[in-house]
Amino acid sequence: MVVSLQQRCNNGVQSAGLPGKLEVSVRQSMVLAILPLLVLAGCAADVLDKSADFDRHRYSRLVQPYDKPDKIYFDVLFSGDYPADDPVAEAARMDWLQAWLTQRRLCASGHEVALRRPFDYLEDNPAGYQQRWEIRCVSPAQN
Repeated sequence: MVVSLQQRCNNGVQSAGLPGKLEVSVRQSMVLAILPLLVLAGCAADVLDKSADFDRHRYSRLVQPYDKPDKIYFDVLFSGDYPADDPVAEAARMDWLQAWLTQRRLCASGHEVALRRPFDYLEDNPAGYQQRWEIRCVSPAQN
């Protein structure tokens, strides 16, 4: 005698003393309970605004290599919002650089971008940044 999977499931529910329709109504009530929560979460996501540092963390990073403690690198990623040749995007990147340096308490007397270059082919770049800036701190006497 071949018993289908559906019959086994129904027999299991009925043998536990639960009516077969109870299983369907529990699923429906769970869906009805979860659905409004999902709608509210979607609406809240539209209302929430990204933080001021979101783009800085998404499109840049500051690196201080362990093997070169005198070097500071600023790695940048270009996007549609922040293209490579846009002066407004360039100003935003300079603001991000200043924010990174302030957060890490580096270059209190100022800084300058010594070199802007694309990443070398064999250079460590797991996040896929497109350009590396070499930063040099300015001494107080040079200000």
